Amino acid sequence: MYNEAIKLEFIKSIHNEGTKKVAKSLFRRTGELCEFALDKDIALAGAQEILSVLERIGHLNYMTLRVDVYLLKRYTTWYDQHVHPIDLIGISSISAADVDLSKAFNAELIKDEDELIGILSFISASDGYFEVPVIFLSWIGLTLKEILNLKNEDIIFKNTSAFIQTHKKMVRTDSSRIVDALKEYKAVKSSIRAHRGDWIVYPDDLGLFIKNMITKDSKFLGRPVTEANVRKKIDMYNRNTPDNFKQITVDSVLLSGRLRRILEMEIATGKVLPETIVNELGIRLSLVNDGFAMYESYKKAFNIKLENQAE
Repeated sequence: MYNEAIKLEFIKSIHNEGTKKVAKSLFRRTGELCEFALDKDIALAGAQEILSVLERIGHLNYMTLRVDVYLLKRYTTWYDQHVHPIDLIGISSISAADVDLSKAFNAELIKDEDELIGILSFISASDGYFEVPVIFLSWIGLTLKEILNLKNEDIIFKNTSAFIQTHKKMVRTDSSRIVDALKEYKAVKSSIRAHRGDWIVYPDDLGLFIKNMITKDSKFLGRPVTEANVRKKIDMYNRNTPDNFKQITVDSVLLSGRLRRILEMEIATGKVLPETIVNELGIRLSLVNDGFAMYESYKKAFNIKLENQAE
C-alpha cells in the first residue's frame, strides 16, 4: 500500500468495518496499478490517471465501481483536509459512467460457448469432475447456490435438451455439448485419480446432483459439496491451465452467459428490451441503465457489431 501510514489513518476514519475492508483492498490495487510506478499518491493523480486505474482494476459491474469512486473521492477530500491542500477538480469530475468496463470484460468474461468449451477442455465430466457441470450450469443462468441445491431428479433429459428445475425457475438448454456433459456427469459410477498411485473414487450420492468423488470408507463420506469447495477446485483448475487461457470463476461465467443471452435476444429480435436486461441480469428496474451500459461494454469488449439484425 503506497503511503501506507496516511492511508491507514484515513481508513481509521471510516466507521463501517465492511467499508474499511473495501478501502484496504482498493488501496492495495491502486498502489500496484499506479502509485508505486508513478511514485505519486492517488490523491494527487489527474482525472485521466484515475480513470485508467479504475478501468484496470477489473470491475464487472457498476455497483462495486461506484463504491470505489466514492471511496476515492472521500479519500482525496480527507487528504486535502488532513495532509495538505490539493486540487480536487480532477476527482470531483469523475463518475462511474466515465469508466470503460470493456477492458475488464475482455480480460475476465467469456465471449461464447466455444471459448468456454476450450477453457474446460483439460478435465472431463465423464471422470466425475464437478467443475465441469458447475461451470456449464453457471453459463446457462444458475447461481452457485442454486446449482449446489439441485437434486438428482432436478435435471432431466428429453430428446436433445436438458431441463433444470430450481426452487424458483426452470432452465432449458439445447446445447449438445452442455447436454452431453451433464449426461456424462450424471452417469459416472467411478473414476481413477492419480496421487501417489492410482485411486478409485466414487460419487458420494447424497441425493444432490453435484457430488464429491471419494474413496471407499473415506473420512469425507456424507459431506455435501460447499461453495468454498467449488471455488477452491476451480481456482486449482485455473492454476493448471496454460497461461494463454482465461481464468474463470462461477461468477464471471454466470455474467458472461447472461450477457450472451441478451446478445442472442438482440440478434433474434433486432432490439433489447428493458425487461430482458432486468430479468437476465437479475437487477432492479431502477438499475436498468447500468444493465444497458454493461451490455454495450460486453459488445465493445469482443468487438461485436450486429449488422444483420432481425427487422
